[in-house]
Amino acid sequence: MENERKTLVRSFLGKTVHIKIDRPIGYVHQKNGYSLTYPINYGYIPAVLGGDGEELDVYLLGISVPVAEYTAEVIGIIHRHNDVEDKLLAAPHGMDFTKKEIEQAVHFQEQYYDTETELYTPPCEIIRQYNKIYSDPPEKVRVSCRAFVIDNGRLLLSHEVNKNVYMSPGGGLEDGETLSECCKREVQEETGYIVRPIRKFLVVNEYSFETLYISHYFLCEIIGKGEAHLTETEIDHGITPAWLSFDEALSVFGTYESKQLDHRSLYLREFTTIQKYLEQK
Repeated sequence: MENERKTLVRSFLGKTVHIKIDRPIGYVHQKNGYSLTYPINYGYIPAVLGGDGEELDVYLLGISVPVAEYTAEVIGIIHRHNDVEDKLLAAPHGMDFTKKEIEQAVHFQEQYYDTETELYTPPCEIIRQYNKIYSDPPEKVRVSCRAFVIDNGRLLLSHEVNKNVYMSPGGGLEDGETLSECCKREVQEETGYIVRPIRKFLVVNEYSFETLYISHYFLCEIIGKGEAHLTETEIDHGITPAWLSFDEALSVFGTYESKQLDHRSLYLREFTTIQKYLEQK
């Protein structure tokens, strides 16, 4: 029975659903001895029965006003380990939330249950790239996230002015971070731009010298401007934001064969990523 219940809720991950909202923002639900006031819209998918025999419930995130119905994308599941049902999580298409943000939003009700949050990860292409010198198997693995930020047909890059090296803004994943959190943090630290990851469109497994570099590329949009926070090394390299057209970026990164081995691998990765993005458009 539980397997059927889990199969049902997972079948909706990444799907677009129409939600009937029966407990909109501000709704007060009287319970035995206490009441719940709903800070987010809460409803169900008509004609789909959940584990409790009633229509499958959905938390609607990202909408700040009460609504009667809404069409949204299922971005995750709240698994209840001590109950007979689970709850779907939905949001407007392309809207991204971290586990922490979701768990804070649903805490008003889920605090009474033993829960686990599962987020939907859309599939994306994975490619392998090899430097002229590499170890296989690698001695070390480094996971990073990089942003593909486009504005008026131009691509945001980080430019190390003192070395004349370009690359997509991004950096290493820190302990406890999700991939999208890493992407947002790294872009702001390097460029000052505050971005929202829309979707991950490519993973590059780059074998270079003794290390396997796993780079997760996210298509992002700019939602604000803050302060950059550069490391001493980045300051020493003169890192600054640069906006290049796709033709200019392809011309820059297309010189990878003429670069030293470390920069050759980096430029080949960026050149390939731009090509892959243009193919997927």
